[in-house]
Amino acid sequence: MHNATGGLPEAKVCVWCDGTNDTAANPLVVLASGGAEEEFIHLHCARTNIQFGFCWCCRESKVFYSEDLNEAGECEIHDGESVPDYPDEDAESYIENVRNNEGS
Repeated sequence: MHNATGGLPEAKVCVWCDGTNDTAANPLVVLASGGAEEEFIHLHCARTNIQFGFCWCCRESKVFYSEDLNEAGECEIHDGESVPDYPDEDAESYIENVRNNEGS
């Protein structure tokens, strides 16, 4: 397999440890950095450094810089997924209904 310039493809390199090993136990995964070039990081490097994090929706298919995740652990694409679709008053009504019918 060759790259666009006709040469050999560039090896994937971990942005944290500079390693190139891509094994099933410690794969190189995409670092969603928003840069023009695709960057990679070893799954172990991402899991053990607070500088990186995972979107709870994307799981471990992508790694993000921690600062690119919101307080709910969501990436830009999944921002707001953790917020329920129903209003708070519907939730309160549901809870009240459950409490009223517990003894039935």
